[in-house]
Amino acid sequence: NNIGLIYNHLQENDEALKYLFKAKNIREKYKERERNIATLNNIGIAYLGKKQYQEALEYSLQSLKLSKTYYQKRRIKEATATLAEIYEGMGDFQNAYRYLQEHKIMLDSIAKQDKASIIAEINRKKDIEQKESQISILRQNNQLRNVIYAIITLVLIGVIGFILWRAKRKQ
Repeated sequence: NNIGLIYNHLQENDEALKYLFKAKNIREKYKERERNIATLNNIGIAYLGKKQYQEALEYSLQSLKLSKTYYQKRRIKEATATLAEIYEGMGDFQNAYRYLQEHKIMLDSIAKQDKASIIAEINRKKDIEQKESQISILRQNNQLRNVIYAIITLVLIGVIGFILWRAKRKQ
């Protein structure tokens, strides 16, 4: 699939299709339907590059259907963008617009999800920092308590030593 992507990027569509179909066959052989979503859309993109709109439409629609089955927002976003391009190339601007709207909805949904994830991560980091701060304060309190105990112990030893010294001197 990745080799096919590279050839797609280089606009060598025939080579891209060769590798993408190999990837598709391997994934079908091992029943990896969910992982085939991107490959199907990439096949659609390769056919789009060749201006073979019917074939591009077929594979991108399969990709979109699987994306919705597994509710993979990012793959839905990719497939709807490809479908909008295909319909634009075919001159079907009504369907192109429809898929662009669906693409925009997915973009917004992904952005909201990403923002929520970022906020959750920030909150998690804040909680960790607060706990670390509390632990640090507790450690400082323990150290201070240990110093106070050491001073009290030394004072008591000093007092006992002084009392013993005085008692010995009086004797």
